[in-house]
Amino acid sequence: PFHQTPMEAEEKFLRVLGISVVALTKLFLNEMLQAKKGKIMMISSVAAFAPPSRIQSLYGPIKTFVNRFSEGLNLSYNPDGITSTAVCPGYTITNFHTASGVQVEMDRVPSFMKKSANRVAKVAVGETLKGKKVSVPTKTFKLIVFLLKVLPHALFPLFSKRLAPGRYKDS
Repeated sequence: PFHQTPMEAEEKFLRVLGISVVALTKLFLNEMLQAKKGKIMMISSVAAFAPPSRIQSLYGPIKTFVNRFSEGLNLSYNPDGITSTAVCPGYTITNFHTASGVQVEMDRVPSFMKKSANRVAKVAVGETLKGKKVSVPTKTFKLIVFLLKVLPHALFPLFSKRLAPGRYKDS
């Protein structure tokens, strides 16, 4: 829970998922400007479109930041031949869930909702090379993002209990 997480851990989280994205972009942007071309891929998440959840209080908000940062880069640098793609997968099978302490919740997610990292990466790279602004790999994740955009956020916890166990308190 957020109130039990030490501030140092929150700062580390923000550095890894937010500040590092800015730093890496700054590191390579000048070379891209000189070359008058470049492709930037930022790993975001379907969580950027979802209402906040009870676990990982900062995850969705930092992924929303990544999307907005990518959008801002496109506004600023598309005329210079540079594109930025915010890649927004849903549940992807990696060691992320174990490392972030939410593997139990991931284990409860239905298997049709979990996609392989290889599958997500292939789509992400392809769409980044095409200059797509937002990449939502797989039809499953596209449907989820669509529903997140059209459903009132107050209804989402009702549907998500089966699809994203642990994200919302039972009510």
